[in-house]
Amino acid sequence: MSDFSEKIKNHSFIVGTGTGVLINPHEGDFSYVLTAKHVIEHKATSEGFLKATDIRVFNWSGEPIAISARYVSPTDDLAILVTSNRLDAQMRASLSPPVRDEKLYFFGYPKTRRGGNPEDILREFPGEVQSAGDRQFILQLTGEPDWDQIAGASGGGVYRGSGEEAFLCGLEYRIEGDTASERHGRVLCHDFSLINELLEKENLPPIYPSSMNDFCSLVSHTFKSYDKAEDPENVRYLKATLHERAKQISKNGAVRPIDIYKARKEALLIKGSPLQDLYEDHLWIAYLEFLVISCLIDLHGNIEFSYVDSLFAKRRFLFSAHDGNWVHRLREIYHSDFRGLEVGGVVVVSTADTSAALQPKEQSTNKIVVDIGRVGTSQLMVDSVINNPALQFRLYHLTGMHRICVTDKEFDYGNYWAGHQDFEEQQLFEKLRGEYCAYM
Repeated sequence: MSDFSEKIKNHSFIVGTGTGVLINPHEGDFSYVLTAKHVIEHKATSEGFLKATDIRVFNWSGEPIAISARYVSPTDDLAILVTSNRLDAQMRASLSPPVRDEKLYFFGYPKTRRGGNPEDILREFPGEVQSAGDRQFILQLTGEPDWDQIAGASGGGVYRGSGEEAFLCGLEYRIEGDTASERHGRVLCHDFSLINELLEKENLPPIYPSSMNDFCSLVSHTFKSYDKAEDPENVRYLKATLHERAKQISKNGAVRPIDIYKARKEALLIKGSPLQDLYEDHLWIAYLEFLVISCLIDLHGNIEFSYVDSLFAKRRFLFSAHDGNWVHRLREIYHSDFRGLEVGGVVVVSTADTSAALQPKEQSTNKIVVDIGRVGTSQLMVDSVINNPALQFRLYHLTGMHRICVTDKEFDYGNYWAGHQDFEEQQLFEKLRGEYCAYM
């Protein structure tokens, strides 16, 4: 079984007569099992559904899962079950809704397979999106499986991804067609927006990575590019002091990744980057570095959201999880959202390019200047005072900046260490500030 399928198997549960998906909210001592509400129907009860404690839920190996609460949509075939304890769940929701002709994967537990080998009771149904919109989509399953091959999989998850990455796009809730002659292997699915609506209606914690609750868990991962120094001891004291600064930013919770995400969303990304990149820890690690350096340059102490908001006018941060040469994406970078960025502002890019140059070569920039000049600003997301962002903004890569400002000068920083009378923390930050001020 592939890593992709293995991950889905560990998050796919048997729920009554159907299937469900395990996923964690960003906070709380419980998990969610998402499913179709018809699989927990019980006509003998006043509400028409089983009580939470009577709902039988099992993982793929047959281990029972205790349910403490259940919430059903009044209008759609959707239910959210709340587990009694928080379970280990690594599944992430997809930020982008399915689109027509996209290849997706539906997983569920058909009744015909139950009672067999636990390793083989979960079935994968590959398919393509036939239509999408209005919070639901139709998936045409490969091979047009019959009704009895699908029955029992209702409430199963629909995923995109490959390798070991899997992102939950929505839930299947019904086979299309009312008679055998009308069924052609198509299933109806809710997209994730409907799940989010029910969570909000019931005042339940939303689903996004817990690391987005605050920056605290990310502090120790910041400034790792300094480790490329020939002798990491030269920058050990510098990293430790910057980590302390990062902790101060995280401490009072006034600025959290989720707040920045809600305020900026796609404006944090290089044009054309997957929306899923907004949930990447690497984005928020890099953004925390960006914040620490900005505070150092601006001599800003306590961090509040108004300060973060003000940075948007003079320093724009852009991210992509792309691991190729970042300069190859200059066209997408300059077509990103620069609305509100002042003339002469700085654009700081962060990508997975670990050997990134500080800035593009002059010839590459000149080519982009010409390209933008030919198409005009109508295709760009800029303010009216901007004629050509390649000329009016300064562009740098964060990793390249770290190299120029720190690792290339590592032996200078080696003079600074705790207790050294002439090279203590204040002098260290004055030197560091001077280096980064040249670019930011």
